[in-house]
Amino acid sequence: MNLDQMTIAVRRRAIAELYDLALLVLRRHFMPLFALAVLGALPWVLLDRWLLEGEPGLPISWYLLMILALSQAPLATAALTAYLGEAMFSPQPSMRRALATAVGRWRPLVLIGALYGLLAWLPLLFFLAPPHAVAVVVLENQTGRAAWTRAQTLRLAWANGWPSHLVLAGGVIVATLVMLVGTLDALRHVLTAGRALPDWLELLPQLDPGQSVLPMVGVFGALAYLAVVHFLTYLDLRTDREGWDIDLALRHVAQRLEEAP
Repeated sequence: MNLDQMTIAVRRRAIAELYDLALLVLRRHFMPLFALAVLGALPWVLLDRWLLEGEPGLPISWYLLMILALSQAPLATAALTAYLGEAMFSPQPSMRRALATAVGRWRPLVLIGALYGLLAWLPLLFFLAPPHAVAVVVLENQTGRAAWTRAQTLRLAWANGWPSHLVLAGGVIVATLVMLVGTLDALRHVLTAGRALPDWLELLPQLDPGQSVLPMVGVFGALAYLAVVHFLTYLDLRTDREGWDIDLALRHVAQRLEEAP
């Protein structure tokens, strides 16, 4: 790994800056990230729609959806994370290599997903889930157990930002779902009834995972964005713990001294 070749500045960032930087990274690599997100999420969206079809009531169906989605997220976002790892150090990252890396690491990813799913049964326990486990598995080529331990160490080092991230992550999921359902419903009214403003009571069936596929699409769309955030926080934590910014600063000083007459 050559820090001098990184395509983003190596420095410590606040949690809000990381979420903002994730939007910039998505814009810069939109098409490959979008394609990898769709490839990773589509099988799980279809599976969850089939499993949850007919589930009664919003609370139960949403509870089951979150357990399923969190357990499936490592496999769904692994290729995206692998691509980002290559994109940060290479001007020509490859989707094919990212997919091959994700497929090659499926065993530890399944283990990480199973642990996420178990913790999600009791939502308060999910505070113990390390968000960077996928990045550790994919980028550091760790086994499932070693990756979980390493990711827990990073989570503990991120003690100040972890609670804020959980609140922001929940807000991202809710905002993504509301924008998706609201936009599609407004478009439907414009095309069929000539009304631009939807009746929000009519949206309730579309917000129910037991009756609509839109919640699955919204959740996995938000998880793809959060995978970018997790990758950036992983870099930020390694910068903080391993002094990447200091290393680069010393290299630049040494280079200037060598170039001085």
